[in-house]
Amino acid sequence: MLHPPAASRPPVVVRSRRTALVAAAALAASLLATGGVGARPAAAAPSACADVEVVVARGTGEAPGLGVVGRSFARELAAALPGRTTTTRAVAYSAEQTRESVEQGAADLTAHVERRIEECPGTQFVVSGMSLGAAVVSLAAARASGRQGGRAVPAADADRVAAVVVFGNPLGSLGLSLDELVPELEGRSRDYCATLDDVCGRLEPALPGGHASYVSGGATREGAAFAAALVDGVAAATPGRAPAR
Repeated sequence: MLHPPAASRPPVVVRSRRTALVAAAALAASLLATGGVGARPAAAAPSACADVEVVVARGTGEAPGLGVVGRSFARELAAALPGRTTTTRAVAYSAEQTRESVEQGAADLTAHVERRIEECPGTQFVVSGMSLGAAVVSLAAARASGRQGGRAVPAADADRVAAVVVFGNPLGSLGLSLDELVPELEGRSRDYCATLDDVCGRLEPALPGGHASYVSGGATREGAAFAAALVDGVAAATPGRAPAR
């Protein structure tokens, strides 16, 4: 294989982890201060309705799907609701640290939940995100509350989202939590930030390990228990449906 001369190759730029994390926090702030760039969500084929649908936005750079934290959270939630059927859906976005990527994720999340609310009148929704995925969830929630421009789930359907649980949210480095950003979610949201997680800004200078601790440290189990209790509460308040214990 032929290679171009060394002098003609572009320089390799090495970004430290801290630089990338600062960029993620700045990106979150920028997106929440503007209306985004108007990306169009991807279409998805209808699927069977379940009692609970878990919609997850994966973290930066993870392969398409729920991501490590999202898989653990969904698994723990299903275990905490043994009397109910659960299904999962991964937010369709590139998981890159760009405005376009986060906007794409927020638009896809909103369009999917809006569509499924119509298709599945008996389904409750639990929304979750990890790291950059938490920024996706935050932007979608801000739009649903009317604090940001762009497509949003109608306010009349807001109670169909039983819980919102995020992990390692970059907004934390800006001194914000999800329920502070969207007060309407107070009591229905949890914003987990590990003690040593430099993404959500708990400690300065940055220390390694914290951002990867949400599964091993039990946060996904705790978050699932929180969401399951809310699902049960919503179901108990719905005529004709009793919570499974």
